[in-house]
Amino acid sequence: MNSNWINNKKNVHQGKNAKRFREAKGIKQEAIAIELDITQQAVSQLEKRQELDNVTIAVYAKVVGIDEDFIRNMTDDFLPEGSNYFYDNSSQIKSAQVNTQ
Repeated sequence: MNSNWINNKKNVHQGKNAKRFREAKGIKQEAIAIELDITQQAVSQLEKRQELDNVTIAVYAKVVGIDEDFIRNMTDDFLPEGSNYFYDNSSQIKSAQVNTQ
């Protein structure tokens, strides 16, 4: 594994990581809430925590379809500054202008 993104606990924000991956996959907080048997509002609070418990990490990883290590260990500086890491359609060209003369 790349040592730039692992084992630097001071820069790891597990809640933010969980949220990033959940949003990247287009999964709503409600789906996580159902799996954890908590409210959507409680999921919102979880995603603000720096550290998450093992059960929460396991549920996020299962629902999102990623390895738990990404949530546990990915640091903010792993993503290049200004990169559009997640696919969200915002950078797609919605229509192309075609000259039909």
